[in-house]
Parts: sequence; structure tokens; C-alpha cells
Amino acid sequence: SQGYLITDFSGSYDDIFDIVLLPENKIIAAGYASIPYEGADFAMVKYNINGTIDNSFGINGKVVTHFPTQSAGAIKIALLDNKIFLLGNLKNDSVTAMGIACYNNDGSLDSSFGLYGKMSINIPITINDIELQYENKFIICGRLSNKDIDDIVLMRFSLNTENINKT
Repeated sequence: SQGYLITDFSGSYDDIFDIVLLPENKIIAAGYASIPYEGADFAMVKYNINGTIDNSFGINGKVVTHFPTQSAGAIKIALLDNKIFLLGNLKNDSVTAMGIACYNNDGSLDSSFGLYGKMSINIPITINDIELQYENKFIICGRLSNKDIDDIVLMRFSLNTENINKT
């Protein structure tokens, strides 16, 4: 190894924005994969600690999750109740929203969460960062777009494997 990894999802533009080290010494990286002629989707890959892809996860170690938008990108990975959550931005033209996907440990979507494992929150926010607080609460910071003006926004919500509650 030369000290770095290159992982291609689609032969097009891919990017990661967050990584987590799992308790079993594996690594998950998440961001987006650009699918030619379709737009970008949430993407995640799982690595063994030695840098090889964990082929038992998703399809050949990779998971791509489509939202019904022009583009979607995961910004943050959260581990909660033995589930993997990806939180990120969804975009159609100039309209933004927040997307959440919940996965089982094998990379399959958790169908008990939201609609088939996915949820969209139609708030015109572009997420910049998400931090886990206590008692499964998250704080989101980002930019709220309101016509010609952008403002900073902080939002807190609690998340579990069944739903989301804004607080």
C-alpha cells in the first residue's frame, strides 16, 4: 500500500465527506456517487482495517441509495441502536431539503425507518455539519436559503430507528 485508497463507485464523480471507525475495527466512508445521466446519490463503502473493501457489506462493499431528486449527498454518518444513519443534502434545481437513510449492519436499507428506509425533510437547508449530542439528539448547522437571502441555521432533533422528532 502507498498509504491511500482509491474507490470508484460509478466511473464518474464521487466524493466522501465523513468516515467512522466501527467497534469491530472496520471503517465506513460516506458521501455521494454520481450516476451518469441520473445525478448524484448517497454512497457509502465499508473497509476492513487493512484497507481492503469488506465485500460482505452491500454489493461488493458498496451501497448507493437513490432519493427522488436530481442530486443527493451524504454529509454525516451516525451510528445508533446498531443501525447506520446517513444524513445529507437533497437538491432539485435550486430547492434543497434534508435526507436521512437508515441501514442495517449489512448495508441493506432498514425498511422500518421512514419510507423503505429513507426520509426527506422539506426544509430549504443546506447541511454543513451534524453532531451527535446526548440521548440520540443531533444538532445540524447549515445554510437556510430564503429567496435572495441565505442565513445560518441550527436545528436540533432526536432520531431513533422509527422516526424523527424536532426539538
